Amino acid sequence: MQGNIINKNNFTYETLKIYRKLFPKIILILSTRDDCSKDEINKLNKIDVEVVENTKPDYSGVSNINLQIKSTKNGLFKAKELGFKYCLKTRTDQRIYRHDFILYFLSLLDFFKIESKCFQSIKKNSGGNY
Repeated sequence: MQGNIINKNNFTYETLKIYRKLFPKIILILSTRDDCSKDEINKLNKIDVEVVENTKPDYSGVSNINLQIKSTKNGLFKAKELGFKYCLKTRTDQRIYRHDFILYFLSLLDFFKIESKCFQSIKKNSGGNY
């Protein structure tokens, strides 16, 4: 998950709690800005969320695009560091309620075959573990 923590109605925290309940075995990563309070980080750690804190770039860019790129990239690096084969990037202001959404996205990999040689490593590593 990428973006600022949405505190209104504890939206980001409650979303991560829902994901933790639906998928107790997956690793949840929140890549956000480094201006979060320690209380927020500790609260997320208690529900077993990996938090990546990112410094704001010198130039945020139009619609804060540079920070979005940086926090997405660093979240993906964390997933790679932890050895993941798959990663689903969502935003902190969005929530997916469907209980089988991970299986749905995995099935898309089977349905839409990846033919390009530059994507063969993805195809080789699609062992079904998420």
